[in-house]
Amino acid sequence: MSTWKAVLATLTVFILGTIFGLVISTRMFPDAAPPLQEPPPLPRLHQLNRLLGESLSAEQKNEISKVLDNVRNELDGIRQETQPRIRKKMREARRQIWEILTPEQRMQFDGIIRNNRFMLDRPFRR
Repeated sequence: MSTWKAVLATLTVFILGTIFGLVISTRMFPDAAPPLQEPPPLPRLHQLNRLLGESLSAEQKNEISKVLDNVRNELDGIRQETQPRIRKKMREARRQIWEILTPEQRMQFDGIIRNNRFMLDRPFRR
């Protein structure tokens, strides 16, 4: 029973310490910049209309649709221009990491890359 008490006491101290640290840090640094985040994705026309309470007129829907189409087309062009360079840099980084690893770690790393390729390429997908 004493081991459970020790575990519970340790968890309690950890949780209280985390909460205390968060409270103190926000009070000491209230103007601290929030962490950088990616901008939210562009909403689809039907989502925007729903969020605005289905209040968009047919003309507004048409104009917004044109704006969204133009932006998506421009972004596709930017992706096509930059994607090869980004993929090349990612391959270089993986190669450099691979060279640092031991043979056993290389096999694991190769498996991770092979099994998680969809995650590694995710920023490039629409």
